[in-house]
Amino acid sequence: MRLLKCGPDGEFSFAEFFDECTTPEYAILSHTWGLEEVTFKDFASGIGKDKTGYNKIRFCAQQAAHDSLQYFWVDTCCIDKSSSTELQEAINSMFRWYRNAVKCYVYLSDVSLPLLNTAIGFTKAWELSFRGSRWFTRGWTLQELIAPASVKFYSKDGQFLGDKVSLEQLIYETTNIPIRAFQGTPLSVFGIEERMAWAKPRQTKREEDTVYSLLGIFDVHMPLIYGERKVHALKRLYEEIRKSPKGPAILQADDQHLTSPAHSFDCNQCNKSFGSQSALAQHLSSLVHGVNCDKCNKSFGSQSALDQHLSSPAHELNCNKCRKSFGSQSAFDQHLTSPAHSFDCNQCNKSFGNQSALDQHLSSPAHELDCNQCNKSFSSQSALAQHLSSPAHDLNCNKCNKYFGSQIALAQHLMSPTHGFVQRRRSSGR
Repeated sequence: MRLLKCGPDGEFSFAEFFDECTTPEYAILSHTWGLEEVTFKDFASGIGKDKTGYNKIRFCAQQAAHDSLQYFWVDTCCIDKSSSTELQEAINSMFRWYRNAVKCYVYLSDVSLPLLNTAIGFTKAWELSFRGSRWFTRGWTLQELIAPASVKFYSKDGQFLGDKVSLEQLIYETTNIPIRAFQGTPLSVFGIEERMAWAKPRQTKREEDTVYSLLGIFDVHMPLIYGERKVHALKRLYEEIRKSPKGPAILQADDQHLTSPAHSFDCNQCNKSFGSQSALAQHLSSLVHGVNCDKCNKSFGSQSALDQHLSSPAHELNCNKCRKSFGSQSAFDQHLTSPAHSFDCNQCNKSFGNQSALDQHLSSPAHELDCNQCNKSFSSQSALAQHLSSPAHDLNCNKCNKYFGSQIALAQHLMSPTHGFVQRRRSSGR
């Protein structure tokens, strides 16, 4: 496995490891490919820094450093795709590489957040942007969601959106993948056809990759034959599944389920299963089906009770931004126009009493002049620029919560016995 490492001079270099036992802890990037990605050839030749894809490499490095990880992996440049042997090994190992990563950072290049939450529908707008991300439509990102234990989502501006625990409901609603499937439940619990269904709406640039991206999902290995077409690749995948130790049992269980009364008698809305079509039909016409208010996260015993709630002041009178509920529409409207609502600068983590005060802050030198990494504020752009190029910037060991006066001192600390002792002690109990 070829990893990237940030040196004392801030430059990136490759480090190769041939044994999982000696491979250090590392972070890994998940993203969708763009037009200007930095390839292995670019990196080895010392070029590519002017490509837009280099920003993602820098982003991954910064997040890894924030999590006290010296090594990280990015697929665009850590695989020499000109070598068919290396490419084949990488694709057959990909699921395991993501599973072994300490952190997985998902960079959503098509999701951005406004600086201000001024719109009433801000939360809904954010969710729509997240649900509609191209990342959820690509074949390779399926294993990148499922395999790692820790998956953190970031906007194109590097803003943290949440992880796959805090966003699990949104992820489930977007992908229709059961939450337990991407939260660590062994995939052998799920049938072959169910796992195939997770990948069905996803696309890849090359048609054979729709199959090759599933090798880790089914825990099998097979040679890659680009040009064989999807149908032949899928046939070979099923053959490998049958030859795997658990393959016959899984295939038999799938066949039994498909012919059993329990197949397809599910109410996805209520997350319940039924033993027969008649039982499902009875449930669908009962009072307990479909009488949920998803917005307020409440269930009701009858349609009339739900209708009464929907027309009551208690419904839709929540300000998600301020996390407050109101007893009437007039009280809610009064809040929305009050100084207490929507006058926040999220970037600077400050609140203001009115729109004019917020506008004045946004146009002042104090806005956008923060170094989030060093947790310092500056009074002018030149002062911030001077700090970013000074030795005082980026010379923190976040893990040990220590500051160093020079890059050399920080490098010596990272290689000393005092660094990483807590991490190694914690890891030894795994």
